[in-house]
Amino acid sequence: MIATQRSDGDLWKAFERGHLDEWAVLEHYHEWVVGRVLQSVGGRSREIPGMDDCIAEAERACVKCIRRYKPGHDSRACFRTFAGARVSGAVRDLLRARQRAMRVRIMPPRSLAAMAASVTPGIESADWWKWLLAPLSQPERRVVVLHYREGWSDVAELARHLGRCPATIYAIRARALKKLRRRMDDEQ
Repeated sequence: MIATQRSDGDLWKAFERGHLDEWAVLEHYHEWVVGRVLQSVGGRSREIPGMDDCIAEAERACVKCIRRYKPGHDSRACFRTFAGARVSGAVRDLLRARQRAMRVRIMPPRSLAAMAASVTPGIESADWWKWLLAPLSQPERRVVVLHYREGWSDVAELARHLGRCPATIYAIRARALKKLRRRMDDEQ
């Protein structure tokens, strides 16, 4: 009898006894895994680009869950409940990583350079940046330049790059923006 024709209870008994490996158990849950992937991508068609990668990632997560699942253990729910969040999370993480990789880093519509032109007409961009960043400390200067001039919009990524935690980057950026607002208000 192949794995897809077994009931869940018989399947796990055969797996515990070593008659089936995790890939045979995965074969039993394959349609469920594909359903979880479709649910994770918003119920869109299987025709979207990269769907095979999403299914492969979900299958890898499912195999990890199969290895960790202990049927009949009091603290564990049925396998689908146990593995559901982990499979969906793996697909969601893959999709987020793709979005981060594809994200185009652009300046905000009202960029600092546009503000410079309105506040100090005729001043060169490099000179304006020197003037603007003068009152900031070194960490504040680095965060402002990377975030606004270089386009690093993801704070977590910026924090990793600078070797700081995201909360620190938020605080540094807030302090820097407060100083910059004060400086630009003084000029107007």
